[in-house]
Amino acid sequence: AAPGPDDVAVLLRRSEDEAVDDHAHPASLTAAESALSLGAAGASLDVQNTGNVHLRVDTVLLEGFADGGAKLFEKETQGWYVLAGGHKRYEVAVPKDACTKVRRLIMSVKTDKDQVFQEPLDTPGGACGT
Repeated sequence: AAPGPDDVAVLLRRSEDEAVDDHAHPASLTAAESALSLGAAGASLDVQNTGNVHLRVDTVLLEGFADGGAKLFEKETQGWYVLAGGHKRYEVAVPKDACTKVRRLIMSVKTDKDQVFQEPLDTPGGACGT
């Protein structure tokens, strides 16, 4: 199909003789100071890359658990690049039919290097947002 007026085209160019940084620090994944939070849009997490090379987040998984630990839901979304020294905010909606029963949320972030970062949030009053 032909591109429309609202389409965005991205052109990538890579040079084979790119400079190599001998002082490169591996990408490092951490949660921002705000950690996992709950708002009107659902659960959100700021992911920071404290290294000096980019990393790619493969998936972001949100799990909700009931009072006894039973899993109520699991929602997964695709990740994206987090540039060196940068951050990206991921938001995942909590299902309306489960939000009142949720007592604990866990958001897991998996990178293309199979690093997994998990951030829990206790929700004693449910997870229906604000």
